[in-house]
Amino acid sequence: MVRAAPHPGLRPGVMSYRGFRTDAGRLHRSLEIPVGVVSLLLGLGKPFRVLGSSRDPRGACSSTALLCGLQDRSFVGERDGRSAGVEVVMTPWAAFTLFGVPMKELAGSVTPVEDLPDPEFGELNADLCAIRSTGG
Repeated sequence: MVRAAPHPGLRPGVMSYRGFRTDAGRLHRSLEIPVGVVSLLLGLGKPFRVLGSSRDPRGACSSTALLCGLQDRSFVGERDGRSAGVEVVMTPWAAFTLFGVPMKELAGSVTPVEDLPDPEFGELNADLCAIRSTGG
């Protein structure tokens, strides 16, 4: 995992970037605990899966790009053993400014970006995946 500070013009709304790569060769599950931030997870390849939360076990989803709203309960995330991506950690007001979705609509949920009102976010992740596959 590599952590980086955002450009000064994006602070204080964007708090950090976290790049990661796992090469475990097996399925990886993690318990995601609630924190007071919104995260945009951009996968570079295989989709991430959310297995639901204790509040809504039916809330399972899968996507290469996920928006994690403010949480008040833990949930289980799952990814194949070989994965890579970037997480953008931001404040709730910055997420509202960027996505135009009231945070109360995202609270307690993990939403595939293709389900957001603005389709450009799904295209962004597809573009990132394309760059990675061409070695750019």
